[in-house]
Amino acid sequence: MSFQWIIDHAETIAIDSKAMVGQTIARDGTVRATSRGTTGKTFTVKLPNGMPWNEVATQIQSIESANRFSVETIAFTNAGYTNWLHNGMLSSGQTWNVICVTMPTWTIFQRNQVSWSGAFVFHENLV
Repeated sequence: MSFQWIIDHAETIAIDSKAMVGQTIARDGTVRATSRGTTGKTFTVKLPNGMPWNEVATQIQSIESANRFSVETIAFTNAGYTNWLHNGMLSSGQTWNVICVTMPTWTIFQRNQVSWSGAFVFHENLV
């Protein structure tokens, strides 16, 4: 459950549930749009920089093993997410099957701390 560890230790999380839309603009300025179907949610997750290497090395290895072809189940179980639950953005106990489509690289700095080159991006797997 390497993806769940990322969710549990996130510094920031953004959830995008907007539908994918195809759009055209005619010469006269008329805009036409159509839904391209259900796309599921996209989760953009940033881990904090400065986590001690000796504490996260095993998790990094697990993340790299899962890579960008594994589907894993995630849930928002961290107590910090209760505001999202109370505001109706998430349902308590809700889970999603996700695949990682963007995986940042990690770097060791100051001898024992880990930094990340960017955010992890997970797409809901609707298959």
